[in-house]
Amino acid sequence: MQAALDFQERRSTPRYCVVRQLQVSNMRTGEPLGNAVNLSSQGFMLLGATQLSSGDELALRLGLPGAAVNEHYVTLKARCMWCAQSSFSSDYGAGFEVTRMTAADQARLQRWLQAAM
Repeated sequence: MQAALDFQERRSTPRYCVVRQLQVSNMRTGEPLGNAVNLSSQGFMLLGATQLSSGDELALRLGLPGAAVNEHYVTLKARCMWCAQSSFSSDYGAGFEVTRMTAADQARLQRWLQAAM
């Protein structure tokens, strides 16, 4: 329990719990990886059926439901920091750190977060 609290304290930006399903897909393969269950401009937690490896860096597409027509997704690169079996389903939870995102996509994500919260 203390390790989880220590991890949370290292976050430099607040994470927002997501009420809507935000589908995350692998940009290279188009394969859906799961849904973001919380996110910030610097990271997110993914819940999905695929077990990922710590250190994996992926090009991803994050859907933004309810966003303006030209703003319904952002693309980014992110590194998997950890992955563990979910305690409440057969899925895996994985924490990601955003390593690259364009300024336009950062602004799009911030607008969506502000509107959604």
